Amino acid sequence: MVLWGIVTGIPSTFDIAGSCGQLAVAENAQHADETHTLAAGSTIALGVMTLLSLALGWGWGRVLRPLRVMTVTTWRISADSLHERLDLPGPHDDLKDLADTIDGLLERLDGSFAAQRRFVANAAHELRTPLATIRASLHVAVAKPIWLRPWYPSPRWCPRRELGT
Repeated sequence: MVLWGIVTGIPSTFDIAGSCGQLAVAENAQHADETHTLAAGSTIALGVMTLLSLALGWGWGRVLRPLRVMTVTTWRISADSLHERLDLPGPHDDLKDLADTIDGLLERLDGSFAAQRRFVANAAHELRTPLATIRASLHVAVAKPIWLRPWYPSPRWCPRRELGT
């Protein structure tokens, strides 16, 4: 190596006695300084990103809170509680439009369910009246002896005997 430095004119780290150790120490100190700077920068960046993530999470939580309220309220509403509405307060934005649309849907469903209940009640009443009339006629017919009825053909014929009752 010493010969190489003499021939080429380029000093080698091995040419001069003792300079090799000084160079290695200087490189190690520079490497340690760069590592320390990199670690400090990474720690600062990690802290900044953590704070930024917490701030964004808190902000998005506040932004999405009306959506969570709408979801919980919509899940709670059933066929028995269609009179409930979301009534989302706040500025007129997309979430308010969505809440108003769901309220309109619930209003239409409530009207449909009420119309269905009225129809079932009316149908039950209409069916109950003819059934009550038929039942009363049967009670009267069973209570009155058959041979006293004007349409009875003869006292020998009895519908109960032919039906087997």
